[in-house]
Amino acid sequence: PLAAQINEQVNKQLKDYEQKILAYQEENNTLEVARYQIKAGQICWDERLYEKAVDYFSKAITINQDLGNTNAVKVLNTNIGLIYLEMDKPSESISYLKKAIQIDRNTKKKDDLKSDLINLANAYQNLGKFEESNKHLEEALQVSQELSDISGLKSCYTMLAENYQKLGNTEKSYQYYEQAASLQKHLAKQEVKQLQDQRQQAEAVIIQKSNQLKKTVDTLNQVIEITHERELQIQLLNKDKELKDMALKESQA
Repeated sequence: PLAAQINEQVNKQLKDYEQKILAYQEENNTLEVARYQIKAGQICWDERLYEKAVDYFSKAITINQDLGNTNAVKVLNTNIGLIYLEMDKPSESISYLKKAIQIDRNTKKKDDLKSDLINLANAYQNLGKFEESNKHLEEALQVSQELSDISGLKSCYTMLAENYQKLGNTEKSYQYYEQAASLQKHLAKQEVKQLQDQRQQAEAVIIQKSNQLKKTVDTLNQVIEITHERELQIQLLNKDKELKDMALKESQA
């Protein structure tokens, strides 16, 4: 069965990574150890082997902290936070997402900050802590506005609407739903335009290829015509030679 084949491939890949991890540990090459721990963790995450993924990522965090690789530490904390959200364990995701957010602030990476704030708000929303969720959504909303990130704005408005509905504030909930719906229409128009642009680009490529093919065919026809002319010239030269040879023989007879 296909599932069994996939599992066999995954297990084989994980064993290969484990061997590499052990080999690099013996060489005291911590950078490569962490690299293969991240690779193994990603496979486990993809296969929904969540606990193993968290274990690999956690070990990689320790090494990257020692190496001073802040970006890797940030990404790994976000990954673990998202894994716990997928596992429906929002309370366990919070500490990791908060660590990621702190690094986002220090490195001034606004796009990452926006995403991690929304993820943290999602965790609090799942826990029923709607006011705490709103606090992080308001900040994510502000960052999204600074970035002119329409998708981020829509996510914030939608979650704020959901939270205010749970808090019983139907008026605010409706206002945010209206804003989210308006942005959804805008995103839909953007998507349609993007598809139209892609279609036009594809048509332009087809026309270009067609023109190139026509030029190639025309060139090929010219080559064939020239070749044919040369063949006729050779035939005429051969005939001319034959006639001269025959005339020479007759004069000698």
